[in-house]
Amino acid sequence: FYCSGLEEVVFQEGIKQIWDGAFKDCKKLERVVMPKTLETIRKSAFQNSGLKKIEIPDSVKTIGDSAFFYCKYLEEVYLSEGLEKIGDGAFSMCDSIRYLNLPNSLKHIGAAAFSDTFCDEIIVPNNIQEIGNNAFLNCHCEYNQFEFFCKKNSVAAKYFESEKIEYKTKECKTGLLRKNILYKLNEDSSCYEISTEITSIANNACKN
Repeated sequence: FYCSGLEEVVFQEGIKQIWDGAFKDCKKLERVVMPKTLETIRKSAFQNSGLKKIEIPDSVKTIGDSAFFYCKYLEEVYLSEGLEKIGDGAFSMCDSIRYLNLPNSLKHIGAAAFSDTFCDEIIVPNNIQEIGNNAFLNCHCEYNQFEFFCKKNSVAAKYFESEKIEYKTKECKTGLLRKNILYKLNEDSSCYEISTEITSIANNACKN
């Protein structure tokens, strides 16, 4: 499908792999619906495409090298539990990301997997076993306050220390901002209580 005019792809159930470079340079491709049977997204499958949002089903175990490399319009990345490996440069040069979660099932993050990527923060899950060289090189955010979070004494913590990257320690849980996170203390009150489900609040979340 190299340089095709595709704008949307809906995969049929039964497909297990998206092959090397299948939608590479499809710059008009904005939306993809992946099947629940999908297991592997191979090398450069969506490299330099026009995707704005991806939702990876929990059947996927592996995202290949450069699978979403230089997807400069990609804003939301939803990775489901079940994912075990993110390949080298998989999300490198994605400089529009506003939301990214790393599932607790993730074990391997490849070299330069998120290098030169825009994202406010990354929470590294507890079960990580290996992080490749320069996995988070030059990660940045709009307010120059990019933060890494991981569990103390974890593989991720040791990696950040060896790379001399500043990080913060906390339990590695992720959460989405969604309906009913704020509760009124009573009907006549102007005060709100924040739900205990919330693990982090981004800059300017309640501005204006």
